[in-house]
Amino acid sequence: MFKKLKVQYIIVFSLLIGFGACAQSDSTSATRSLDLIYGYRIFNSNFYNQLNSTTQFNYKLPVQLGGVAISDNYTVNKYVDYYGHISYCQVIPQTIQLQNINCQINGFVFGVDYGISVGTSKNFKVLIGGGFNTGRLRLYESSQIDLKNPFFSPKICLQPKIAIKKLVLSIRAEYDFDISNTAWERKSSMSVNKISISNLKQNCFTALFCIGMLI
Repeated sequence: MFKKLKVQYIIVFSLLIGFGACAQSDSTSATRSLDLIYGYRIFNSNFYNQLNSTTQFNYKLPVQLGGVAISDNYTVNKYVDYYGHISYCQVIPQTIQLQNINCQINGFVFGVDYGISVGTSKNFKVLIGGGFNTGRLRLYESSQIDLKNPFFSPKICLQPKIAIKKLVLSIRAEYDFDISNTAWERKSSMSVNKISISNLKQNCFTALFCIGMLI
């Protein structure tokens, strides 16, 4: 398990580094930054009142994300850039209750998007684009549950960014439309599942708070 996670992290961070190295860019634009990110996935559907949804939100509830992102740009003119953005987030492990069983929810989200970055100055830009998110949620309790719910979701994105010297602050909003199978699956052939769990279609809004630096 540890080796699989190690390989996963190496691949993700190699992509992040390579993405920044290959792009032609203007390093003074707020478009171009390396960010730490934190936020929430807020689902359209209510999953046993255990996850944040459009009908209920509590800052303590899942699904909460923490991760890294990099965005780069190709300058068109004073007001417009093309941009690309890539991110990787871990679902922060939390405990939820399903049919009187306390189980842990975790997982990851990997995202890519492209679009335009517009603004009246290099210090303020608004990224508008589209792409996809992919990853999975996992439910685990050592003796009764070990399930995963993989997803692939086209998305649209909006991210205002402001640069203060080398510091870059932004808020990112995304909407995912899940086109994958919504059923929970056993994580492996040896996994246990002693309860029946409703499907989860991972259509959701994602709100992310980002702090980073110009690169």
